[in-house]
This record gives sequence, structure tokens and C-alpha cells, in this order.
Amino acid sequence: KDTFRFTYQILSKNGSITAKVDSLPEMGSVPRFGIMIRSSLAQNARHVFMGLANEKSYRWVTRSNEGGKAATKSSTMRSKNETWVRLVAKNGRITAYKSANGTNWTYVGTTRFEMPDECYIGLAVAGGKNRNRKVATFTNVTVNP
Repeated sequence: KDTFRFTYQILSKNGSITAKVDSLPEMGSVPRFGIMIRSSLAQNARHVFMGLANEKSYRWVTRSNEGGKAATKSSTMRSKNETWVRLVAKNGRITAYKSANGTNWTYVGTTRFEMPDECYIGLAVAGGKNRNRKVATFTNVTVNP
């Protein structure tokens, strides 16, 4: 069951989202802050998430089947200021990137993601295991188209 806050807009097939996570709350028990593309707004929908899991790591999470288990890939950051994330949806695939400065991007991974005619793209914030409400500040958010 997905439990998080999601601010979104509709995406039709190809597009991208880029954001900088400017401020993070006290982290606690595995909260996540970042960007997401979802096949629907239903719980356990297929999705791809790229964001921060704690003060030291990026987190890339994918769920390829409705109601399926999510797969997670983590990578460490060099400093707290390295908080840029990007997802690019193109031709049935979503590719995740991370960046220290919003200019030079490092590839994280690609997953096959057959999207419906309309899916959802936006900012996601989850409280982690304790489900306490968390707040993060995002800047430099761009969504195309």
C-alpha cells in the first residue's frame, strides 16, 4: 500500500520532470522525497520514483506491475547539496538521473514502462515507516511537456 503525498499533473506518453530538493526534514525512518511518474492514482499503481531516501543516498524505486512489489536501487551522494533528480519518459521507457549541480547528470537506470494514454507526473513526499507527515522544499521544477 502506497502512503505518501503526491502533487502531480497529467502526462501523455513522453515527457520529463526535473527538480532540486532544497530542504529536507529530519530524516528518521526511511522517508523519501523526490519525483514520480505513476500509471494511475490507485494504491499500488505501477510507478517510477527518483529522489532522496536520507541525507546520504539517492533512491530509485520502480514498480513494474499493478499491485506488485517495488524494487529499490540506492546510491550514495558526496554531500548534502547534491539533490537534483530527473526522470525522462520516452517510447515506453523511463530513465532516472541524479546531479550535483543540475547541469551534469549521472545515469541511474532505465526501466520499461508502458504508460496508459494519460498517466501522472509530479513531486512525491513519504514519511517512511513511522508515516509521520514530512515536508520538503523543491525548487527548479520543470515538467515537459
